[in-house]
This record gives sequence, structure tokens and C-alpha cells, in this order.
Amino acid sequence: MNTETVGQAKTVIVFLSGSKAQAVVTSVVATARPTGSAERIRFAGVVAVDGKTQRHILDDVLPRVDQMLTALGQPIQDYDLAFVNLGCASVTGIPLLIQGFSADLSVFLALFSAGSGVPVAQDRVFSGHIASPHLEVRMVGHLWEKMEAAAADPSITTFVCPSLEGDKSLNTLSPREKEHAEEAVIRWNEHGKVCHVLDVGELFTVAFSEGSIVLSGLERGFFEVRIPSGSIESPADRAVEYFVRDNEGRFWVAVEGSFFPGDVSRVRELLHARLHFHIQRESYPKDFGLRLLQLVATLPPYLRTRRGLFPLLPIRECILLTQFALDSDLEDFQRLLDAIRGKGMSRSKPQVPLQVQSQGDPADALLNDILSRIEARALSDEVGQRIDAARATFLLENVTVNSDEEFHEIVTSFYIHLLRTCGVVMDVNPEAVADDAYALLSRAFSRQGGPQAALAAGRCGIHGGMRQVLDVLTETLRREEEAKRTDRILQESLLGSDKWGERVGVAAALLRRFGPDLPPEIASKTPEQCAHHIQDLIRVSVASMEQVKCLLRSL
Repeated sequence: MNTETVGQAKTVIVFLSGSKAQAVVTSVVATARPTGSAERIRFAGVVAVDGKTQRHILDDVLPRVDQMLTALGQPIQDYDLAFVNLGCASVTGIPLLIQGFSADLSVFLALFSAGSGVPVAQDRVFSGHIASPHLEVRMVGHLWEKMEAAAADPSITTFVCPSLEGDKSLNTLSPREKEHAEEAVIRWNEHGKVCHVLDVGELFTVAFSEGSIVLSGLERGFFEVRIPSGSIESPADRAVEYFVRDNEGRFWVAVEGSFFPGDVSRVRELLHARLHFHIQRESYPKDFGLRLLQLVATLPPYLRTRRGLFPLLPIRECILLTQFALDSDLEDFQRLLDAIRGKGMSRSKPQVPLQVQSQGDPADALLNDILSRIEARALSDEVGQRIDAARATFLLENVTVNSDEEFHEIVTSFYIHLLRTCGVVMDVNPEAVADDAYALLSRAFSRQGGPQAALAAGRCGIHGGMRQVLDVLTETLRREEEAKRTDRILQESLLGSDKWGERVGVAAALLRRFGPDLPPEIASKTPEQCAHHIQDLIRVSVASMEQVKCLLRSL
């Protein structure tokens, strides 16, 4: 591991020029170095830091940084700290001296970045005071001048500061400063985004991207660190938990997010770091080959056939990993080699379907639970949004195709991509799933002339060409998957020889709820009569309520 790493975070410092306050965007740069020197922090650079501020950083900020880095398994280090803005003093003609605590957030971030190896987002500027041992943050003065200076820097898109209301920060300011602060926020919104944070836990979610956390976690060894859920109490705990939260999922999001825009170098960097991480720990990552093979299979053809894409990594790196594979991992390792080389794709077993647990026995509670899980918003959250996101990430080089073969290759790749977002572990060989993809195409265009009409649109570019074809496929699969989820919820909640009582109870609850609005001949039906058709009754009830909601939204 490199013994010297650099962390950098932007802040805005205010100095007096005569009686006027002026602000300058400044970078806080921290360089980590091995411990052993007489000073934990050496303050360097052309911008001086007064004694009180130095003591605050050493006594209040640095120990919290040490505590959080230790929780991530990182070594305690010493630092060089500098406020870097070489042109500032020469322009103003006055010496610059850092006084006060308004740069606390940037100092904290720069130190933590140097210690962890995770870079701070450089399109953000930070201003605020760390006001307690619990790492809560407070507002500081001259917000108007600071935002004016940040607005003049075209590289800055977001101004991060404490909440003006949530922690009563405005009470620490004079009436004039309160008014200026509120006006500054309103004015800044015309230039960029203002992000309010209450503590360091919230600060970390703004300052560090998940993709950077994944890469540094692999390189610095905290990728698989686990924080017991019962021990997360303070803002510092939440900040550390953010760094280790579902890094496995983050890794695949980062790889996919780099693959589809065509950032192959980033993909290789992530894959290399992942393999090196497990080689160092003498472990084989479970199902790693399968997941990578599935991802490669979903790439649009123009990406998969790009010259120089494969192999994704040197094969010898993968071979080094085999010595740590168990017998049960050998099939997956073959998939890994196939994915790295972009070659043969093997079969896998279907994943166990998602189990949905029903709640409670009272009929009304059971009915409410079922209705809440199959209404349109709930289905969209559980199923639809993932499918829509899959459509958004599948990029096309052109809206037309040059051949029938290219058309079917795109449809099959897109079909695999859609199913993977639904959590379906499947055969990723395009030839093996081509029939299923064609069946979806037939259903999707059954009222528009069938697959031939879709092919014609793709060849000629009419009605949006291939974009329209993929949109129709997406909508069809979304509708089908939402219907499957509805059926599964109803079956698990109400069907079965031992659930006749639940069906009768839910039917009675439906009659009580809608009975006053029903014709007498229908309202007089017994719950036992309705129980035989309870699934259809619930579907109709949900559909009618959705129609009412749509009407109300249009008013």
C-alpha cells in the first residue's frame, strides 16, 4: 500500500480587505504519512493557520478521523495539511491567515480521504463547523460572501453546508447574517445545488461517491468490513456504515455503470481490483463468474463486438484466483474465463423465487396488506422501476439495424438484460434464450403486426425504430412481471385448501367496505359465495381505485 496518499476537499475562506469581507475558494490538501514524527499534523503551505484553529483540528477533528479509520481497519497515520490557493495572497496583496472553524468539514474530509484512499468529489465546496464530539455540524458566518465566491468558480456545482433550520443554526448568527444567509441560499439555487447536512453521517453521503468507495475498499481492504446493525448509533457510526454498506451490490452497479457508456478502462480497473483483493485474502468470490457472464451477455452488440474489448483482464490474473476456488466453485470459474474472453456461456439453475410473507389474521388487516402490495405504486417500486432502469441503461448505437441477424441479436441481448434486472438467474447463452426473446417480441407486437412489424420498424427507423421496439418490449415485460407478482401475492395469501377461512374473511371485509355502493342484488351475496371468486374481486377493486386516483390527479 502506498504510504503517502493525498486527500483534497474544497472550502471557502473569508478574509478582510479593509472593512470589507472577501471570500476565496480554497483547497484543503492532506497528505498521509507513516506515524512516528513528533507532530501528528504538520501545517504547511503559504496560507497560515492560527494557533487556536490548529489546536481545534488536533484535539477535536483528528481523533474522530482516527476513530473512524480504525473502524474500517485502516492504520493510524500522520498528516501534512495545507490550505492551497497560491494566487490568492498575490492578488489581494495581504497575507492570509486561517482563523475560526468554518473549514472544519473540508479539513475532516481531506484527512479522512488521505487516510482511506477515497477521493472527495471535486465539484462540491464545503463550509461548516464540527460542533460536538458526536460530529454534528453547525452553520458559520459570511455565507453570502462564500456562495458568491463559489458561484464564480465554474467547476463547482454544489454548495454543502449545515441546515439553516434543522439544527437551529440560524440562532448562532446575527439578525443581519440570518437574512444574508437565507438570501444567499435562494440566490445560489439559481447557479447550482445547495445540499444541507446535519452531521458527518450525512456529509459522507454527499462527499464520497459509491463507485469511489468500492474501488478504494478493494485497494485498501475494507470492501468486506461489516458493522453490526445494533452498534450504529452516532453520526460517526452512520458515516462508517455508509462506507461498508452493500459493497457487493455497489461493485456490480459500478461495473455496469462503466460498461454501458463504454468506459472499458474503468471496468478493467474495477475487475483487476476485485481479483487482487480476493487473491490477497486467498478466497474465491461466490458466483463471481456467473454474474460477470450475465452482465457481458446483456451488453448491446456494438459494445460486445468492439475491437480490443476482450479479454477484459489478462488470463493469468484469473488463473491465480483458481488456487483458492473450492470444488463447488470450479464451474463458476469456467464462467469467469468465458466472461473475461467474451466466449462460451454456460447454463445455470433457476433462482428460488422471491418469497412474500403475509401478515396477520384479521380479515381487514389481511385485505389491507394485500391491497397495499398489489396497488400500482407498490408494483412499480418492486418490479417496474427496475425494468425501466434496465431500459434506460441499454444504449443503442443506431436506431436502425442493417440485417435481420442484427435485429434478433439486439432483441436477445436486451431480453437477457431485462431478466437479469428482475433477479432471474438464467442461461446466458443468447442462442439458448433466443426462443424466449422471440416469444416476448410476438406478445409485445401481437396487435401491431407481430414480429415482422417490429423488424420493419427496426430496419426502416419508423416510429423511433429500435428505440420503439425496445420500449414496447419493456412495457410488455413490465406488465407481465407485475401481473406475476400480483398472482403470487394472492396465491400465497389466500389460496390453498387450508385458507378457506381467510378467503371468506377477506370477502366479508370487501363486502363491508364496498357494500353501501353496490346494487342490492350484489350486496346481498354471502361472503361464502364471494370467496369462490376472491382473486377476481380483489383485482377489480384495485383497478377501480386506480381509476379513481387517475381521475383525481387530472382535476
